[in-house]
Amino acid sequence: MLDLHGISRAAFDLVVASEVTSQAVFERKYRHVLEYPGEQSGPTGGIGYDFGAQTRAQIKADWGDKVDAGMLRILLGASGKRGDAAASTRNQS
Repeated sequence: MLDLHGISRAAFDLVVASEVTSQAVFERKYRHVLEYPGEQSGPTGGIGYDFGAQTRAQIKADWGDKVDAGMLRILLGASGKRGDAAASTRNQS
């Protein structure tokens, strides 16, 4: 079962429809581990999770039981990165 972290299914569906829009858009934009949306954003993964804004401890708590050890290392490496530093993490997989 999908854990919605306290938001309603309607809110979740609205975010997905607004951010993802279609399977083709998902495949083109979100299949990589991390993306860089630009400006002062951090490396972003999932749908809108800004890893640059999170501590390593928070990333581990949020993602540690959802990804394998190699993927977790990549995600932890994005912690605290913003701007140009975040851009260097784009499309890691």
